[in-house]
Amino acid sequence: MNSIQEFWKLLLEHFEKTNSEFTFNHWIKPAEPIRIEQNILYIKVPSKTFARYWQDNLIRDIMEIGYDYFRQSFEPRFINSEDEGPVNTLFHQGVEEIQPNIPETPTMVAIEEDSHLNPKYTFETFIIGKGNQMATAAAHYVADNPGNTYNPLFFYGGVGLGKTHLMQAIGNKYKKSHPNARVKYVTSEEFMNEMIASIGSKTPQEFRNRYRNVDILLVDDIQFLAKKEATQEEFFHTFNALFNNQKQIVLTSDRQPTEIKELQERLVSRFVSGLSVDITPPDLETRIAILQNKA
Repeated sequence: MNSIQEFWKLLLEHFEKTNSEFTFNHWIKPAEPIRIEQNILYIKVPSKTFARYWQDNLIRDIMEIGYDYFRQSFEPRFINSEDEGPVNTLFHQGVEEIQPNIPETPTMVAIEEDSHLNPKYTFETFIIGKGNQMATAAAHYVADNPGNTYNPLFFYGGVGLGKTHLMQAIGNKYKKSHPNARVKYVTSEEFMNEMIASIGSKTPQEFRNRYRNVDILLVDDIQFLAKKEATQEEFFHTFNALFNNQKQIVLTSDRQPTEIKELQERLVSRFVSGLSVDITPPDLETRIAILQNKA
């Protein structure tokens, strides 16, 4: 049994466990792998309807399991049995595969879109205490000097300690002093979902432009990238594109980078290369101030 057959057997075993008997027998079993050539996995399906079903429902698992098995990313491409022609092209992973003749710079595409920042999350509304003093000082510095010393800036700590507030305060302060700046706030889960959606809509380059052409990228709950190999691969290249252009990256997590299990070592290495600051529970005085501020 060759590698593609072994991979396909593994994939079918997964789909059989995670789908109903009807779905597996009707939608999944009729498909068959043809070959892998130049990082493209050709999959033969009975019709365009089947291709659309695979594209809408199964792409994420193909990418994740495929990356785990082959240790490299590939592009699934469906071949329609009705006309023997490819019915869709999904996307390649990796910076080197993104239209190499076009320089990847912040001026490549002008993007005007909602930054998803909560205007209430500012430094003025953030209560400072002993548990967040260092984090607050670092946040102020980054808001005034993005892409400089503390890049990436990594906040970690328990739920409800103000990591999201402080992160967005950076974006709001920078936007106030630089109205035309491109600041993007997103959770890691939203990043993954947008990536998957871009596959279905065949717009991977638009997805990449949204994230690789910003001045400040704020990613919340980065720990949810654990086990998601294909998403980690995409984020790795997004991180590199921004860092190499001296654009600021701010991340939050419920634990420090080295404690996030099943996160690629190269991502851990990049996350700890800047400044990691823990935010601890507030003392009594700070808790009282927070309650008074909310009243």
